[in-house]
Amino acid sequence: MTADTSSELGAMRASVRLSARGMAPRQISAAGRARLIAAAERLVRDAGAERVTVADVCAAAHLSTRTFYAVFADREQVLLEIFDEACERAAAAMARAYRTGGSWVEGVRGALCELLAFLDERPALARFLIVGELADDPVLRARRGEVLAALAGALEADRPPATAGSLPAPYGAEAIVGAVASILHTRLREEPVPSLRDMCGALMGVIVLPYLDAAAARRELARPAQLSAA
Repeated sequence: MTADTSSELGAMRASVRLSARGMAPRQISAAGRARLIAAAERLVRDAGAERVTVADVCAAAHLSTRTFYAVFADREQVLLEIFDEACERAAAAMARAYRTGGSWVEGVRGALCELLAFLDERPALARFLIVGELADDPVLRARRGEVLAALAGALEADRPPATAGSLPAPYGAEAIVGAVASILHTRLREEPVPSLRDMCGALMGVIVLPYLDAAAARRELARPAQLSAA
């Protein structure tokens, strides 16, 4: 399901919900919609997505529940908006770091460190992005799968020339992204969440090993954490 389709379905559900209450669907300003999303994201960052309710979002945004349901069909839809916007911000930071890298390895390292810094600064949001689920809603799982596939595609696009020991496309990138996501998933379930930036060297070892060689992986593992995150 595309983001446009999800929005269209959400708008239809909101219309039905309002009609059932005897209300006519009405337009809301872009500023009001942005206030709801910003308020919901603050709540997710402070307390975690599982504790966020529609009433909480409306109170934090200083808007009515009627206004909320004129924009979003339910709590899950606003959380999906938060997921999409957070992924876009992280992807933009990663892309900038990748472009400024002098080599493929440096670009990947910079992008990875940007991602880890983004997650470190927002642990509750990070848990929602990587670990969280929405009850009885497969859309978030599908959306997360699309993000992982996009990361694998970006990693594969500029990969170094294949060597005798490297995994063929697209399996190398899929295996790497899956491994990194699994490690982050495990760490984000810990209490307290450890520093993810300190894992940059180890994760870079995981990334370069299938593409380059063991010596390159060892160099990344030996790289001090503070230098990896620089």
